[in-house]
Amino acid sequence: MSALHLCQGVLRMQTPPTHCRRLAEGTRRAVAGWGLELLCKEKRWKSDSLTVVEVPSSVNADDVVINAYSRYNLSLGVGLAKVRV
Repeated sequence: MSALHLCQGVLRMQTPPTHCRRLAEGTRRAVAGWGLELLCKEKRWKSDSLTVVEVPSSVNADDVVINAYSRYNLSLGVGLAKVRV
């Protein structure tokens, strides 16, 4: 049995909230590993279905998206800018 099939079996045995929580935490840790910041600073507001990453103004967000896709086969959404009041 391949590692992928084993992981898929383990994920099927977990309840959906646990599965989502683990994936979300993994995403947050990956963002930290990339040296980027999460928009949400307070733990109580963190979502298991959406992770918003702040990209420094010195970095082209399109480069982050292209790199994530080419290196990790990860699709990211873009287009949210700082809300102006």
